[in-house]
Amino acid sequence: MSKHTLIQLAALLLLVSTVVGTASAIAPSLNAGKTIPAGKVWVWDDGTNLIVKYETMYGWQLTETHLAVARNPDLLPQTKKGNPIPGQFAYKQEGLSTTVVKEIIPLDDIPGEGDIIYIAAHAVVSRNGESETAWMGCAGLEGYYTGVRTQFGGNNWGYYIKYPLSPE
Repeated sequence: MSKHTLIQLAALLLLVSTVVGTASAIAPSLNAGKTIPAGKVWVWDDGTNLIVKYETMYGWQLTETHLAVARNPDLLPQTKKGNPIPGQFAYKQEGLSTTVVKEIIPLDDIPGEGDIIYIAAHAVVSRNGESETAWMGCAGLEGYYTGVRTQFGGNNWGYYIKYPLSPE
């Protein structure tokens, strides 16, 4: 096993230890430029809050994050043609230079009704002077999330996922 593989394994174990006690945690990929693995987005709930944690890998840095959550996909900000509008997402951070961003959203603040949360997570990432837009759920990183993702209906490559709330 190479030194690089051991470092990645140690980092993965550290990441998993941060979500101990969250059996419902999922980790869809975060892909830059549609196909370039840039990290993952951890999603879980504790019965009171929805927690979404962006985490980059492979030398990528988060410079912006945009997050939308709703109990109905039609409530995610998008144009009439179905293109997502990340600038209108309710949760955003800009002017960043970090590898981790965490949003904690009270479940009672999520619009709509039901036990399914629709989540659209967008970011701008940079590495070695290169900047790319990134979306959660573009493709699975082996060993992480393999759940259902839905592409927005417009002419954009953005995706959202469905997250079932943990039973109380």
